[in-house]
Amino acid sequence: MLHTRTLLKSMCSCILITLLIKSITHATPVAHVTNVVLPEAHPYFVPNPALDKHADTVHRRLKSLGDLALVYPLGIEDHEQQVASQHVRTWLEGQVHVQNLLHLGSRRNSHTYAFLLPETPEAQRLVGGGMDPASARMGVFTVHLDRGNRAHDGIYVNGFLGLERVQDRNALEHRMLASPKTHDLESLLIGRIHGF
Repeated sequence: MLHTRTLLKSMCSCILITLLIKSITHATPVAHVTNVVLPEAHPYFVPNPALDKHADTVHRRLKSLGDLALVYPLGIEDHEQQVASQHVRTWLEGQVHVQNLLHLGSRRNSHTYAFLLPETPEAQRLVGGGMDPASARMGVFTVHLDRGNRAHDGIYVNGFLGLERVQDRNALEHRMLASPKTHDLESLLIGRIHGF
């Protein structure tokens, strides 16, 4: 009788452990759940003098993070601007909760950011560059927020920047993630960043 009871306890324990392991291994990974809908992206490419100022600001921000990359404006053809804007929105949407947006400045309800473009064939076709670890590309965009009427919110793509002599792209990405000068788009859109 005692032997049967011990055997039953062991079997129940094994079944429970098996079920627990199955539930853990077959569980759907918990993704970052967000209800944030990105505003539409519009081409609003700024002239070179304004893009030069953004390049200078990015250079200063990167220097403060320990990277002395050379930063310069990249030109893009007028007929590619709409497609470029949609690519930027897609790239931002894919990382909406990642704190990878380098804050360049704010004016009233508008906030300008730069972010590292992904190393994808689309990005390479759009703004050049390659797989050189000492080279990178950044997108510059402005988010306009109207807290009173969200229908007026928008993402305005301002242009692209090239980076050369990047010491280490992966290290730069990690430094940007840890910088107090970077934000994530989700927090910006829902008003979770103090002062924004």
